[in-house]
Amino acid sequence: MRKATDADRAALQTDDSGAIADRSEVEALAFDRRDGGDLVGLAYCVRDEQRELVRIESVVIQSDLRGWGFGSEAVELVEGQYPNSSFVARVDPKTGLNLYFWLRLGYRPGGPPSPVSSPSGDGMITMIRRHDQK
Repeated sequence: MRKATDADRAALQTDDSGAIADRSEVEALAFDRRDGGDLVGLAYCVRDEQRELVRIESVVIQSDLRGWGFGSEAVELVEGQYPNSSFVARVDPKTGLNLYFWLRLGYRPGGPPSPVSSPSGDGMITMIRRHDQK
């Protein structure tokens, strides 16, 4: 895992990744294939060092590599970058596959969508994995 370059971001531009990447607090991490060095995906994260918390904003995988476990590996690599941190991801509950993805990785709902768990009122569920649960 390495810091993403502008070329990495351009190669994996999605509808929301531009808006995420443009925020100054967001760190973009890229990961490549071990066998040839080709870009596999990006993970966009926001780190709160005081609270030892990392919010995973988005994980983007090359479309032809989806379904092969690279998304799970990306999350595990991000977690390895910050070994003493807890992690948070926000998930749309209407997309069952996304919810299942985070559950499989050991993340648990912080509660049903509410003004506290979803302050923007967007109905997203906050998924949490505490560092002592790894």
